[in-house]
Amino acid sequence: WHDYLQAGYFINLSHRQDRLKIIQRSLEILRLKQIVVRLEAVAASPGFMGCTQSHLNAIRNFLQSSSYKEAKNPAKLWYIIFEDDFYVTKPTLQKRRCIEHALQTPACQVIMLSANVLREKRHIRPGLIETDGAYCGSSYMIRGSYLATLEYIYEQALVEKKPLDVMWLPWQAQGGWYVLQPPLGKQKASWSDIEQRYVDYKV
Repeated sequence: WHDYLQAGYFINLSHRQDRLKIIQRSLEILRLKQIVVRLEAVAASPGFMGCTQSHLNAIRNFLQSSSYKEAKNPAKLWYIIFEDDFYVTKPTLQKRRCIEHALQTPACQVIMLSANVLREKRHIRPGLIETDGAYCGSSYMIRGSYLATLEYIYEQALVEKKPLDVMWLPWQAQGGWYVLQPPLGKQKASWSDIEQRYVDYKV
């Protein structure tokens, strides 16, 4: 599935060297170190606003990239975003095949490699579902033709001062958001600069 990816970012605050090691190890396991590069996270108060701005910066960078601007058909392009507390649990052949299936499905717009799923819209195949109610932006892939939609969602999230994974729920209801179940990885329990406390999301 690496051949589908044009570019990727992992979001990281410069002082979080502990998380830098976590995500770099995961990228090594997934063989993505040559594709996914570091993007400086935005520190803001409340913390979720900085998180949203960081993801928005990643999306805007993708939209300004030569791969996107020069593409005749952006729908054939894919991009990926990780947060720095993501760690791989157990990559398997089934998960790889689920990702490849999603990448080749025209209706799929976003592939959440990990998520807190509250609602399953429909079962796609073993290990892969479509959701209309999933939170957590720690790792996801975006089809090139959907980048502008995410840019708008995140811009509105900043205007309305809501977390990005709350703002994207109405768009999930429209379809095209796929989730690996079980996930490819989880968010490692650690100190959160966003929440200013130790957190264990267990997802």
